[in-house]
Amino acid sequence: MTWRQQRQSLQELKKRASINASVITELRLPKSRELAKKLSHILDVGVGFHFKNGQAGDWPQPLNEVIEDLVKAHTSAATRVHGYAIAIAPFPDNNTSLILIRQSKPLFPNLLGAALIPAAVFSLACAMLAILIGRSLVQPLTTLADWLPNLNSEAGKKHQAIPATITHRRDEIGMLAQALEQTCQNLRHEQQLRRQSERLATLGRIATSLAHEIRNPAAAIGLHADLLAESVNEADLQSIELIREEVDRITDLVNQWLFVARSAPTRKEPHDLNQLINNVARRLRPVLEHAHAELIIQLSDNTPVAVQ
Repeated sequence: MTWRQQRQSLQELKKRASINASVITELRLPKSRELAKKLSHILDVGVGFHFKNGQAGDWPQPLNEVIEDLVKAHTSAATRVHGYAIAIAPFPDNNTSLILIRQSKPLFPNLLGAALIPAAVFSLACAMLAILIGRSLVQPLTTLADWLPNLNSEAGKKHQAIPATITHRRDEIGMLAQALEQTCQNLRHEQQLRRQSERLATLGRIATSLAHEIRNPAAAIGLHADLLAESVNEADLQSIELIREEVDRITDLVNQWLFVARSAPTRKEPHDLNQLINNVARRLRPVLEHAHAELIIQLSDNTPVAVQ
């Protein structure tokens, strides 16, 4: 508003110079120092005449160069320089110009400048504080926001860790970063467990299907062994019995697979250790005889030894 007011005042001074130049021309008044003094008293501004060969009027020496430049344009003009407002109006002969000069008020008074300096310092301090807050709060939060897609990454892929400058902070942002990192690790562990469970479930389905395919031929072998036992001699009954035991052994293996697939509770039963050794020896004896090897079993006595 002050700048606009001074601009209007400068235009009024220019207009006043043009009007007074027209009046002097119409009245054919002499352009002298005495007329300049009278006009200065009437107009309450500094008044002078500028001739090609001199001047009639008093004005500060630093303004001479500015006035010379304005006079050379041969047109009405107004400007503000060195704390003065200057208006020039040339006469029709273009050899003389009317000069009006008055002191110009500063754009910002001392009182206003004294008020603006603390405000400017306060604004600068607020700007620096905003920058510090932005670097200490906004930037870490932006980094965490950019890191969040790592939570959706698969367990097998390597994820980018949160920068240590954020996780080592002692404020809420550091606690949030640590919680996110721990959540990411827990999530990946859960993904691994889920993959393992899926593999075990697949293995269970395969074991169930394979057990069904093995039980049918094992049952057929056992059935034919029972049929052969009715028509063979006493010497071949041992081989038939061995076939039955091997069928039972295959059936036990199938049951173990089903136990792994179904995860049934464990069950303990007492067994005779001597009988177990004799059964294993009976199964291995044909193989050893074929290899011309002799198997010797020495038991302390025939007392049954129970094991679980």
